[in-house]
Amino acid sequence: MNELNPYAPPETNPIPPAAGTEPPLASRWIRLGAQVIDGVLLFVLCVPVLWALSRLGIVSSPFVPRANGFTVRVQGLYGYVIWTCVWVVVNWHMLQNGQTIGKRLTRLRIVRKSGEPIPALRILTHRFLPLQLLGMLTGLPYLGGLAALVICVDALLIFRTGRNTLHDDIADTKVVKLS
Repeated sequence: MNELNPYAPPETNPIPPAAGTEPPLASRWIRLGAQVIDGVLLFVLCVPVLWALSRLGIVSSPFVPRANGFTVRVQGLYGYVIWTCVWVVVNWHMLQNGQTIGKRLTRLRIVRKSGEPIPALRILTHRFLPLQLLGMLTGLPYLGGLAALVICVDALLIFRTGRNTLHDDIADTKVVKLS
């Protein structure tokens, strides 16, 4: 009897994708280098701005003690928002291509896990902002320590097999090496 089994695997071999069409994943160390470049650049740009704003009393400064802890937390939040806005302004043009300054210098690109390009707005809303919002909680008692732990673990998740961080998983992205 030759009956058709609907649960049998297909008898034809699927056509494998052409070799070399998908760029390789970025190495862990190159990703780390890109992150360091972005961090140093942001530090150099933001510290003078935050210093000037702290002298005006708009943001808190570790060098100017305040009597009220709530005021320090709110002013620290202002500083964090300014830091985030500077990052967006500095990187917005390159985010159109799925890159930051550090990723461009190290020849990396953020793409969807399917390999298609990712819109800049999705990079901001799904990849960047969740951890930035979590980072804003680090000044709070108890919850802040947990938020800081999640942010640290996010950076270490790059050592998994797929080389994805937590923010890669949230945004359904991966970082690839350009040829």
